[in-house]
Amino acid sequence: MAAIPESRRQELLSRYERAFERSGLPLFIERGTAFERTLTSGIWILALIFLLEVATVVQLERPWWVNAAAVVAALAARLVLVAVLNRRRGRRALEIPESLEAVEAAAFVFAPALLGLLFGGGLAIALATVAFNVLALGAVFAYYGYGVGAICRWAATHALDELAGSLVLLGRAVPLLLFFSFVLFITTELWEIFAAISITALAGCSLLFGALAALFLAVRLPREVRAFVAEAPFELEVESRHRLNLGIVLFVAQALQVLVVSLMIGLFFVVLGALIITPETTATWTHQAARSVLEIELAGETFHVTEALLRVAAAIAAFSGLYFTISVLTDATYREEFLEELAEELRGVLRTRQEYLRLLTDSDLEPRE
Repeated sequence: MAAIPESRRQELLSRYERAFERSGLPLFIERGTAFERTLTSGIWILALIFLLEVATVVQLERPWWVNAAAVVAALAARLVLVAVLNRRRGRRALEIPESLEAVEAAAFVFAPALLGLLFGGGLAIALATVAFNVLALGAVFAYYGYGVGAICRWAATHALDELAGSLVLLGRAVPLLLFFSFVLFITTELWEIFAAISITALAGCSLLFGALAALFLAVRLPREVRAFVAEAPFELEVESRHRLNLGIVLFVAQALQVLVVSLMIGLFFVVLGALIITPETTATWTHQAARSVLEIELAGETFHVTEALLRVAAAIAAFSGLYFTISVLTDATYREEFLEELAEELRGVLRTRQEYLRLLTDSDLEPRE
């Protein structure tokens, strides 16, 4: 077969890589390392942070002109450091790098803090700067280098699909779920507890239920990934990073469903409570005056959405999300109704990976369109 032009080959490779990203599988891209992907898209964020942290040398008790001189000196020192690192690697003094070495990453993390101390900054600010830079570097590295951004975009584009899938699964779990939830909803003790606790405690309770649900999903993931690879109707060679990518996609898809169901349950009880729970009943159950956050006039009647109602609905939504997670993970038809559909979509993308790998290694092969 005749060799295809290099420009055509690069175009096809880029097309395949865009398809991997759109499907939430950026780690299946073979060209470029995680560092290179980070530098390609995230270098401007790191550079902006690096320059803006000249503000750490400012001390309000000093005259303005001293602070101005310290900022100028710190900025100049940063530019000199960048120039030295660039010249060390044979680049122009202020050229944006195309790859990231350990020494440059260390300079990003520690140089602003050391320069801040040198120009009069405090030790506490220097330590906070180091901690922030570590987090910033990790976030940029994860977002661009390991495809968290691509996976999040994939999740956003599939939100409506997850809503449809959630409705199907909710229809299966709803009778028992709503029964238990309704029993909780009209329990006086539940209203007393959640009307009295702080917003922080309520948020902590919701996060606890969410963390348990995420733990149940995460424990299941290795088995789901192994099953996905084993059941693929074609040879699928995967490394640890590929398994990680598949696991993240499966986790995000299932977590989206749980989140959608939780929000729907919470909204349902807000509407139900506004219809049947009056402020007087709320005051009786909570032993304090009911505070309305929303009043709706309908057919000559006033319906109240109280703060206590929102708190109770949020608590039931969090509990329902945990219950729903357990239900769908133990339901024998769950794979057939959701995971198999998602797996088939992913397999359709990964079928093209074989052509992608062949193009990478042999430009004489014209891929099938």
